[in-house]
Amino acid sequence: AAVGGGRGSRLPMATAHADADARHAATEAHAAQRAQTAARLRAVTEFSMTPRQVKAHLDKHVISQEEAKRALAVAVCDHYNFVKRCLAEPELDARHHVKPNVLLLGPSGSGKTHLMRALARMLGVPFAKADATKFSATGYVGADVDEVVRSLLGAARGDVAAAQVGVV
Repeated sequence: AAVGGGRGSRLPMATAHADADARHAATEAHAAQRAQTAARLRAVTEFSMTPRQVKAHLDKHVISQEEAKRALAVAVCDHYNFVKRCLAEPELDARHHVKPNVLLLGPSGSGKTHLMRALARMLGVPFAKADATKFSATGYVGADVDEVVRSLLGAARGDVAAAQVGVV
């Protein structure tokens, strides 16, 4: 029996099996991604922490930085509660809502990155660090924003849905 590409070749059968295996793997990967997205959605809809509880969690992982921990705890709870309301009442999402962004400032080594990593880990969302010195008066310059998005997507292991709820 021929093994190569001649008459009576087994190559087309092997290719068919490989194609079927690839389709099966892609289907399984897609199902796993849907399950992860559903779990993230559940995490949002089941979010019930108060700012005091978020700060208490951060207190276990971050020394000092009391003002930053309080501000982040309130911002996270406000954001998650608004998202929960939007999921329950989709017409809320259509209204103009300005999500407050948080900019952490401080000298090197003061714990900004550690604080945000602890918060992202608590929320179960990906985290990417961005250097704000690349900001101009009008926002990010050039391809820098693409690098930040790529970094967040990498932290989310290529899961776009996870990156969309990640922390930069």
